[in-house]
Amino acid sequence: MALAVAALLLNEWAYQRSMDTALEAAQNSNARGSLNRVMVKAGALDADHRGYVRSGDPVFKLDFDMTLTRSEDLLQQLGPRYAKVGGDVMTQFDQFQTALRSAAAIMQANMNRRDAGALKEASSVLDDPGATSNITQVVALGQELVTFEDNQLATHRVKLYSTLNQGRIGIIVLIAAGLLATGLLRWQSHALARYQRGERERLTEENRRLEQAVASRTQALQSLTRHQQTLLEDERAALARELHDELGALLTAAKLDIARLKSKITVTPDLAERLGHLNATLNEGISLKRRIIEDLRPSALDSLGLVPALQILCEGTASRLGIPVQAALAPVNVSKEGELTLYRFVQEALTNAAKYAQAHAVTVTLHPEGSQAHIKVADDGVGFDAALVGVGHHGLSGMRFRVESHGGTMAIESGPNGSTLSASLPTEA
Repeated sequence: MALAVAALLLNEWAYQRSMDTALEAAQNSNARGSLNRVMVKAGALDADHRGYVRSGDPVFKLDFDMTLTRSEDLLQQLGPRYAKVGGDVMTQFDQFQTALRSAAAIMQANMNRRDAGALKEASSVLDDPGATSNITQVVALGQELVTFEDNQLATHRVKLYSTLNQGRIGIIVLIAAGLLATGLLRWQSHALARYQRGERERLTEENRRLEQAVASRTQALQSLTRHQQTLLEDERAALARELHDELGALLTAAKLDIARLKSKITVTPDLAERLGHLNATLNEGISLKRRIIEDLRPSALDSLGLVPALQILCEGTASRLGIPVQAALAPVNVSKEGELTLYRFVQEALTNAAKYAQAHAVTVTLHPEGSQAHIKVADDGVGFDAALVGVGHHGLSGMRFRVESHGGTMAIESGPNGSTLSASLPTEA
């Protein structure tokens, strides 16, 4: 027990000291990275300043403002660290941020001079060696701070190695002492081995039972998901039929009544305008009714098949949103439920691209590969954090469950340059 307590205390001491040293080293590394990013952004400020003065392209000025804002954010993050360090390092940091802000102010003034029409004066500043000396000074001051962080990082690394060696030597000593005591405990090892074998067998059997229970529950949930989706689609189909039959008949009858009224009464200009407006409203209602019916149950999917239905969906989305939707679709052999799942997958992806992604172009591809049908929807929008799907993204989560309930898989990739949603379903023989 004394050896165990000593080993525990030694290990805890080495761990705490190592963690403290590693945390300080991480702060050095983070500060060094932030300083390098500020120096890079200083160069970017100079490049945007020169690009704007020479070309007048407002993109350079916008980039200049964004880069300056990000530089200020980095300086605000670094401030508390160097305030804590204090001394000459804090003075160097104050000089560093003062030099950066001074250089940015000079460049901003020169761009304002360019905006005021003094192009010749603004261009002459670019040829002045002093125009780059400010950035050079910023880089030099930043490099001094980077050197400080490198020195601190090296010091912490030596301290960490020393702590690890001390802990290792202490553990070796305690292990050696423990080996001397193993003779007294040898007679217990056989009983312990038998106990461990029994525990492993028990855990193996428990794990097998739990895996069977999970597999059974997963199968039941998938079956329930398919059943719910079937009920939902049946309800949508029934609602679509009701809208087509009942509402369609009402709107058609209203249009016929308007036509009869025109032929039976004397039409004044004011009355003609009102009848025309009423007729246009009824046409809009009929178009809305058609769109709702197609959203509830795509008639093209039942009458034409998956590929023409997807082509019509892509063309309708492109027309409604005013963005190009390119479709490269090859026939695939999946079940009727699978076709509807693939159609709803593309419909959900196009809705997300239009509603959230702010995309300028979308590409939809469908092709068979082996025993799988692969579909992919890619856009060039703003993207999102794919790790958060499931937290407030019920449409994508529901689509994932729906795809998996048919034995398929779904993947999501997203970044600043766009998002890609893909799915695979097994094909039929």
